Amino acid sequence: MQDEYVKAFENIKLDDKRKAEMRKALEMELAASRKPAKKTGLSGAAKAGIAVAAVTVTMAGLLVVPTTRNAIYAGMRSIFSKEVPEDAVDSYEKQIEDREERVIPTDDMPESEASEIIEQVTQQDLENDQYYADVLVSSDYYEDADLNELASYYEQQGYKITDLRKDSVYNDYSWTNVTIREWFTDGFAVNYWVGDNAYGYSGSTIVFKATEEQFQNYLQNELDLVNFNRVDHNQEEVTFDEFWTVGTDEEGNTVYTGTWEGPEPEIKLMDSDRARFTTYEVTYDPVTQIAICESTDGGGVG
Repeated sequence: MQDEYVKAFENIKLDDKRKAEMRKALEMELAASRKPAKKTGLSGAAKAGIAVAAVTVTMAGLLVVPTTRNAIYAGMRSIFSKEVPEDAVDSYEKQIEDREERVIPTDDMPESEASEIIEQVTQQDLENDQYYADVLVSSDYYEDADLNELASYYEQQGYKITDLRKDSVYNDYSWTNVTIREWFTDGFAVNYWVGDNAYGYSGSTIVFKATEEQFQNYLQNELDLVNFNRVDHNQEEVTFDEFWTVGTDEEGNTVYTGTWEGPEPEIKLMDSDRARFTTYEVTYDPVTQIAICESTDGGGVG
């Protein structure tokens, strides 16, 4: 669960004691089960906690953990791909499952407050449904042979394909004061979740075509966003070379890795409250101009 969850609780008109009780109920239930996201079964109290937290949580870019590499072929040349974790759950499917199990905690509230929460939840669901309706595509959407082959590879494993151009319509970085440079020609993302709702993390495999200049723009964009988070958490900014470590893989592709970890929360109401973190492994083949970014995003308060 991310930092946005604590904002969600703050926006709900409940007293601090009730909010703390609901968060604690969620913590106790999830700590007891520690079930993977695909099989999570929550009690009414836990579902209530998730529902309240989810009321004002907005869609966020989901970023991945690299495991092994698999080679797939298009014509006579090898195109590298990256495996997603075996216990990962497609983000769209998980959202649907969570929604079906959700219980909205309005029994002990005045009717006006209950109606307000239900209205917010309904609006959030509609916005999420519209987002997915707009951005999800099938692998045959891509005329480029490399992207088509890679998208099909992940699609056959049961993952939804999010088109980068369609998704970019929803990306508003104005609140960060970060200028996003042009970083891809075309591409897609595979988004997923690993673990339970309290201790898990989000991940993405982002596959895109990019010139070497666009690829460098991507690395700079991510560094700028990391530095925004660092400043927001009272940490000093870092330079490109301080953040990114460059190397090569066994196939001769260029690989950049980077990690950011925020400070531990000053106040922890739940065992799952922990430092935020983001990790990157970005691989680029200048011959095919294919880049694959694997990243994870987790931690925070909630």
